[in-house]
Amino acid sequence: MLKPKDEFIHPFPRNLKETWKENWYSNFIDRKKGIWGFNHLSLVRNKGKARFTAAHVVQGQPRIYSNVIDIPESFPGDLLTDGVVAIKCLEPLQVYQSDYRGQDHELLLRVDGRFPICDYEHSLQDEKDISLSMAHYEQSCRVTGVLRIKGKEIPVDCLGQRDHSWGFREESKIKGWNWLVGQFDDCAVNIMITRKAEETIPGGFISNAKGGVRILSVEVRTEYEADGRNPLASIYTARAEDGRTLRIQSKKFSQIKLPVQKGAFVYENFAEFTLLETGQKGSGVEEHLLGQ
Repeated sequence: MLKPKDEFIHPFPRNLKETWKENWYSNFIDRKKGIWGFNHLSLVRNKGKARFTAAHVVQGQPRIYSNVIDIPESFPGDLLTDGVVAIKCLEPLQVYQSDYRGQDHELLLRVDGRFPICDYEHSLQDEKDISLSMAHYEQSCRVTGVLRIKGKEIPVDCLGQRDHSWGFREESKIKGWNWLVGQFDDCAVNIMITRKAEETIPGGFISNAKGGVRILSVEVRTEYEADGRNPLASIYTARAEDGRTLRIQSKKFSQIKLPVQKGAFVYENFAEFTLLETGQKGSGVEEHLLGQ
């Protein structure tokens, strides 16, 4: 059962030999203003390092910031920051601050949950295989704030997603994953397909104002660019615990490619989504992790 204290930093095992991380992530897509991207923080406990990342596309220009610092003994006022990226829980289970104050632009965002949090609970926890054994929850959000660039202030008002996870996480030992979150006017669809050495683990939720319905199985067909690795479009077939089957088509309109660990890359596709049964349109992020 998720508790308000789970929004904050968690205790971790001592004398770690395997990779143990606590991650915070939030994305936003305001296509009317030509602004989309994400902010991310990873506390890598086995190395004692904090990695702050901001990956934004502003008026057609990718702007990527990455900084690694030693994890301090504490973050005063629960503000998780390196002085450029700043993340803070303002109201547990409901409101977050997610800011970027860089040299070329500033993006100051308030991230309000629009639907209840969806908790993966124990679906990604495995004592025998700690390449990916972690707690993980997500929330569909409304994102508001301001972009400051070249002396101008541009208001931001759009939909997005936030997530928080903590536990053992060694991306280079994972074959890959698909992570999708599509924001629609009256619902959000969150899909996770994790490919470990010996198994594939499906998961996710269909959420709305009443709560979330768990996804039990997922199939995906992906179309790649000529290199055979860069994902272009996909069709997901997801079956939920209430008996529904959704078919979701994705088509990327923008992409940021980032290395995660040696031999592992994340393709962060900002995508248009269509619910094929109804034709309803939405947007969001489709993330592909490709291991070695």
